[in-house]
Amino acid sequence: MSMHKRATYMLANKDHKILFDENPEKYAPQCGGFCAFGASVNALFPANINTWQIRDGKLCVNLNPEIKKMFDKDLKGNIAKLNGNWPGLVKKHAK
Repeated sequence: MSMHKRATYMLANKDHKILFDENPEKYAPQCGGFCAFGASVNALFPANINTWQIRDGKLCVNLNPEIKKMFDKDLKGNIAKLNGNWPGLVKKHAK
């Protein structure tokens, strides 16, 4: 188990924990683990880990496989939108 930005991460084994602890930003999910498509439309949706993908060097997860397909249809545009929306979502919803 590792902590990063007040989140707890469960890693598969000791080697993965070491890699994560050395560079958590490389492995932590984009959008704090919320649905990437949701962030692209300026909303917070939960995410299903089974939708994971690495895009632009970042781990993205989405609500479900159908939403992932929607996200992937305009991948560059949706990533740009989520990057623009994410700081405001964090500011609005951070505790």
